[in-house]
Amino acid sequence: MLEKLAQIETRYQELTNELSSPELLSNPAAYGKAAKQHRGLAEIVEKYRAHTTLKEELAGAQDLFEHAADEEMRELARCTIVFRRAIPEHRRIRERSSCRGASHRLPQRCPHRS
Repeated sequence: MLEKLAQIETRYQELTNELSSPELLSNPAAYGKAAKQHRGLAEIVEKYRAHTTLKEELAGAQDLFEHAADEEMRELARCTIVFRRAIPEHRRIRERSSCRGASHRLPQRCPHRS
């Protein structure tokens, strides 16, 4: 599945480049078709990029947690890991619920620190 999403991202980037090409700009029908395809992929690519960034941040925090000699840095890494792991669940809750109340907000600071 991630391979397919990477291919979609590649196609989205190709379309982004094509939309500024003089050849495409001179052909309104082709431009409209490319722009429609570009719009259709935008949300998927946005979510894929957010997922990729989140995975990279988690991997970096995990590495810091495992290798940091300083206890304060380990605590910072642990809080980052907890917070980043909460983001996907938070998004799922918001997508399934029409409620936008305080109970659906992410914490502003690490819940494990006093």
